[in-house]
Amino acid sequence: MKQSLPCLLLCGLLCTGCAGKTTNPESSQQTETAEAESTDAAASTEITTDILTATSSSVPADTTSVSDPEQPEAAETLFTAPEISAPDYQGGDGGEEHAETPLPQYFTYRFFENGVSMRLAGGNYQSLEADLSAVTQLLAETEYYLYDSDFDGDLDLSVPVRLTDAEKAYAVFLWDDADAHFKPEPVLLRNPQYYEDVKHICTLQQERGHGIVTESQWTDGSLQTVLTADADYEALTLNITDANGKTLTDDKTFDDEQALTEAILRYYERKNAD
Repeated sequence: MKQSLPCLLLCGLLCTGCAGKTTNPESSQQTETAEAESTDAAASTEITTDILTATSSSVPADTTSVSDPEQPEAAETLFTAPEISAPDYQGGDGGEEHAETPLPQYFTYRFFENGVSMRLAGGNYQSLEADLSAVTQLLAETEYYLYDSDFDGDLDLSVPVRLTDAEKAYAVFLWDDADAHFKPEPVLLRNPQYYEDVKHICTLQQERGHGIVTESQWTDGSLQTVLTADADYEALTLNITDANGKTLTDDKTFDDEQALTEAILRYYERKNAD
């Protein structure tokens, strides 16, 4: 019995030591989870920073921002839009004698997915931002044109942003003669028809079952609506309103879509103009 007592005490001490060194499995798992979450958060922050850096550096430093560079809403094809009388003059004239003359007709134009640049005497003179992702570079180069779109005597730049059966949409950059630059904010014109004799523009758009012709004129540097013709292809009606939204004619019902299309196009071609 005297020899057994020390043995029992020694065993008790050994057991107590073992209990003091036991690790809680749940506590270890929580520590590992916290470390993993911390690593993920750091990686996420790193990725976000990279994306922001890439986005900010993707726009050239000499590109002028515009308030509405986005693509216009895709048109619904209710009928094939008629051919528009788009001018085919593209500038690039003058040679060396005008190598330092900043006018639209003397620039060489280069197109990119996010805009267009104007070059003069071998160097870049101005860059403008526009979403050209819906057209190829070749189409942009062949379909752009210079024309006095606001009838003020200066040539303006029309850049195609969509070319489909339903519409040919252009971002029109107006030339500012006093500043000797194109204005950075374009005017979006869908299927524009120019009527120089009255200095009016007619546009045509198709969307959500409607064909809409808008006749406008330039007033103090902005387009003001003169008349709107709205063809409803579900109800087969045509509604005409003036600049203030006042109805000029009661809705007229047509027998079929073809008859309605012929009627709306008469306003587009100003055949119903007084």
